[in-house]
Amino acid sequence: MKNSTATTFPNFKSDRLVLRPLSDYDLQEIFLLRTDEVVNKYLNRKPCLTLEDAKEFITNTIEIVKSEKLNYWAIELIATKKIIGTICLFKVENKPDTCEMGYELLPSYHRLGIMSEAVAMVLSYAHETVRLQNIEAFVHQDNLQSIGLLQKFNFCKVSMQSKYNDGTLLYQLNL
Repeated sequence: MKNSTATTFPNFKSDRLVLRPLSDYDLQEIFLLRTDEVVNKYLNRKPCLTLEDAKEFITNTIEIVKSEKLNYWAIELIATKKIIGTICLFKVENKPDTCEMGYELLPSYHRLGIMSEAVAMVLSYAHETVRLQNIEAFVHQDNLQSIGLLQKFNFCKVSMQSKYNDGTLLYQLNL
C-alpha cells in the first residue's frame, strides 16, 4: 500500500482523535491494549504476555508498514495524548483492489463513538486516496458491537464461514 513510509504515512485528525503511525514510545499502551481480556475475547491472536512481546509486536508492525503491505494507526485521544486503540488496513492476497480492516479499542472507550470516528477517517482514505474497491472485515459472530459498527458503515455479511473456521464472519464494503 502506498503512503506507508515515515515521511508519507498519512495521519488523520478529528475533534477527539489523532490516527498516527505506531512508534516505540507506545510500548506501555500497546501492552495494555494487547493484554486486555475484553479486547482479546473475539480476536484470533496470541495475547502479549510481557513488555518484550509488545515491543516485538511494535517492531514487526513498523517493518510490515515499511513493506507497504499494511497501514496501521495508533488511535490517540487528543485530550490525554494516550493511545486507546488501533486500526489497520492490510492487503488481501490476490485481490489488488481490496484491503482487510481490523481495529481494537480499550473497553473503557467502547460505546462513545470513537471507533466510528476512526473507521470513517480510514474508509475515506481507502476510497479517496488509495482508490480501493472493497474493504473486508472479519468479525466473530458473538461480537455484536463490532457487527453493529460494520453495519453502520454499510458493510454486508458475505459469508457465514471464514478462513478461521471459528465462528468468524466475513463482512464486506464495496466502495
